[in-house]
Amino acid sequence: MRGSAAFRTGVAPGGALAPAWVRDALWSNAQAVPSLDLRFADNKSLTDATTGANLVTFTRASSGTYVGSDGVLRTAANDVPRFDHNPTTGKSLGLLVEEQRTNLLLQSDSFATSWGITAGVTVTSLGQVGPLGLNATRFTYNASPSQPGPYQVVSTISGTVYTASFWVRGVSSFPSSLNVVFNDGATYVPVTSSWQRVSAQITASVTGSVGFRIDRFPTSNAVYEIAGMQLEAGAFPTSYIPTTTTALTRSADVASITGTNFSSWYRQSEGALLAMYSASTSGPYSSLNKIANFQPVSIGSYGAIAINSGAQTGWFASGNGRPVSATAYFINKQSIAYIGTQWASAANGLISVSNSSDYAGTSTSLAIGGGAVAISRLTYWPTRLADTTLQQITQP
Repeated sequence: MRGSAAFRTGVAPGGALAPAWVRDALWSNAQAVPSLDLRFADNKSLTDATTGANLVTFTRASSGTYVGSDGVLRTAANDVPRFDHNPTTGKSLGLLVEEQRTNLLLQSDSFATSWGITAGVTVTSLGQVGPLGLNATRFTYNASPSQPGPYQVVSTISGTVYTASFWVRGVSSFPSSLNVVFNDGATYVPVTSSWQRVSAQITASVTGSVGFRIDRFPTSNAVYEIAGMQLEAGAFPTSYIPTTTTALTRSADVASITGTNFSSWYRQSEGALLAMYSASTSGPYSSLNKIANFQPVSIGSYGAIAINSGAQTGWFASGNGRPVSATAYFINKQSIAYIGTQWASAANGLISVSNSSDYAGTSTSLAIGGGAVAISRLTYWPTRLADTTLQQITQP
């Protein structure tokens, strides 16, 4: 009897005879130990939790901003990874890996000499009382209902999509929306009594100098506050790039696993990959944002195995599946699995594709990120997990 009791103790969760996968909840759901487990949000490092090794090569040829655990905007130096946080709760969101972008607007947080202000608008600098500790500026309109807000001249390329973004809140008698005018196009962004980062996309029709401005609706005596002005070439906003008297470029974050660091855990014949990620303070993201892409990307008609943020698909070019949530800070979970030329994918607890085929080739590296999201975890198993397991490990 004592022997039976000892056996029962040994096989209990975490016991001496328990399988290795009981050590982590995700591993337990998969009932398998991964060969790679990058816990960017939990560990705030590039270290692989399975081996304890740093397998990721990371570079960025400039500084870059991120939100610290205290909700304040911080700056990371060249080649230093950025681990972002929810500014309200302080929750760790994971690794930011963004493409290169340039903020074309000068004096992005001061509305000083680079900006024009139409008569009839009173401008008051409030100092670091804005969101994330940014400098905020208050705009107070006189009774005349037709005065536009701040404006600046920038240089554009015809046919290029530009994204304007900034934080805004209404103080009193404020309009429910502001008109963002750029080039010869215009669009509206919402205004509430709470700080929020808003964004608008407009395609330039002119190559050369054009005007950028923010108009209000004709509401007398409206008062609102703005912080962190940004205008960048691209279809979605990225993390804030502060400027002074010149435009400023944030270089691309480049994160990858190559060579023996890659071959040490990757299995060509079969495997499964899980990615957890969220929209960060960068704001809404597009379907083109990359999460994890096995390289090269031109293998078979579906391209290489990949996870992207806009669709519940395990393949770069498949176009299958439903869009996943773009709500800020919502943790999306997507998984893919393959064996031979057969593959399947799931997202947020639902199977998107199963038993599809047409994959062949040899992957030699993993490219991590590149859009405008925070990646909280990347986990790889060197086995084809079952469809039911893919659903289980992607449950919201």
